[in-house]
Amino acid sequence: MSNSEHGSSHRSGSDHVSEAPPRKKRNRSSDDLTTGPHLQEPDPYEHLHRSMRKFSGEWIKGRWRKAEMELLLSNVGCYCQKHDISNVSEFLQTGRTKVKSEFYAEVAWGIKRPLFYVYQQIWRLYPTASTVGRFTEDEIEQLKMLQQQYGNYWAKIGRQMDRRDDSVKLKFSRFGSVCGAWGKEELESLVSAVTECGEDDINWKIVARKVKTRNYQQCRRKWVFFMCWKQLESPVSWCKQDTIRLVQELSQSTATNEEEVDWKKMAESDWPSARSASYLRSKWAALRRQVPNYELHSFRANVKCVHKKLMKNGSVVTS
Repeated sequence: MSNSEHGSSHRSGSDHVSEAPPRKKRNRSSDDLTTGPHLQEPDPYEHLHRSMRKFSGEWIKGRWRKAEMELLLSNVGCYCQKHDISNVSEFLQTGRTKVKSEFYAEVAWGIKRPLFYVYQQIWRLYPTASTVGRFTEDEIEQLKMLQQQYGNYWAKIGRQMDRRDDSVKLKFSRFGSVCGAWGKEELESLVSAVTECGEDDINWKIVARKVKTRNYQQCRRKWVFFMCWKQLESPVSWCKQDTIRLVQELSQSTATNEEEVDWKKMAESDWPSARSASYLRSKWAALRRQVPNYELHSFRANVKCVHKKLMKNGSVVTS
């Protein structure tokens, strides 16, 4: 990408990028704006973007809502139009650090999440690497060699392997983790670690360090979908009536998408077989996949299709 493609922050023939003034003080004409209020006023959540620790209880957690994704894409479109950027992936890969920092700060406008999470979502939407899928044996050996050479400089390792930096980082974190069935000692270590960390707001990376043989994703999945359920005095198995209840509650709700469903409240109701909010959501995901081309339909349409099928012949049952 040429210098002109990076927008007004670059000057052709110059080796340096001039320091950009604070966003609040920058004068922008109405021609700078495209759709919506983007960049027209200070970001109401700028204080959240500055620190993840100081404001640990104020931002939105969990999956991105549909409205958040639409705002993020709108912000990206505004920025690209203003700076004549035609390829976001290429810009992220070749753009200068200061220019990209301004980009992340501006596209985060109006989003109540830390800037780091906005950065992660941008790289998911606009991947710069062409290689995806499982790592081959040769790639695994290359990753080990590059990590010894560059340490935890994942961006550089990712560029050399033509993979995303978070992908190579996650793959390397799994080295040394055991796969397959959990042993009795591992399960005891998991229960002990979760108990020490507290079951309300679990830091899974700390849990993984205590378990030692499993990574944080394995620990979280095992606890959420299996172990927290088995800790009950009298566990109740999921049955067909639970499936009917789940679909009926979704049908009677006013939610327009999965993010608006209060899964936690549903799980905490008088429902013995509802193990957790994540468990209920996974049950719905299994039901939704039984609708042909479900990804092309809205949430309400999928609920209606599943409910109709369930009431017709009772054939919808999840394991």
